[in-house]
Amino acid sequence: IWHDEGFSIMLSSLNPIEIWQRTARDVHPPFYYELLGVWMRLFGRSEVIIRSLSLFIGVATVGMVYVLFKKVRNYHTALIAALFAAVGPMLVRYSQEARMYALEALLMIVALYAVVVIIDNPRKQFGYILYFVAIMLGLYTHYFTVLVIGSFWLFGLWQWLRHRHQPSAQSILEQPWWWFANIAALVCFLPWVPSAIGQV
Repeated sequence: IWHDEGFSIMLSSLNPIEIWQRTARDVHPPFYYELLGVWMRLFGRSEVIIRSLSLFIGVATVGMVYVLFKKVRNYHTALIAALFAAVGPMLVRYSQEARMYALEALLMIVALYAVVVIIDNPRKQFGYILYFVAIMLGLYTHYFTVLVIGSFWLFGLWQWLRHRHQPSAQSILEQPWWWFANIAALVCFLPWVPSAIGQV
């Protein structure tokens, strides 16, 4: 266990309210610490158990990459993408550490999958709900989520510019549920905004 992992364990050993209060003075939001706290209470505090949370999350990320690429391409592309995810040095490393980075990767892949579902069927509310949950939990996991959300909005703008003269093709920015999902995630994140500003 190295320094940052020890910090994760120390914070996650507190009760949920204390975790929230103490992470307000840390450089990361509280969701991973809360999740690790539940994990330790359920399964124990050995080094293997503590790190296994990231391992399970990493395996889920590989599975989610497969699901994503199967939806946008085909079975063979999905297998290749999953293989790259499984051996990717960053994912392998962070799937072995008691830190929040593997969780952030999983949540952002889920958010990307949700965007694909929305593009595929804009009237289906499942995609918007999945997107809302992924980005809301992502914001409470790592601040880099803001950059990923920004990339989705830039994609929506590109869609709109590309198809603005084609009434049948709509951008995600033209979907009311897209706006609702993003605003709802922002509202859910508002309690943490003073802490986030202080950390910046």
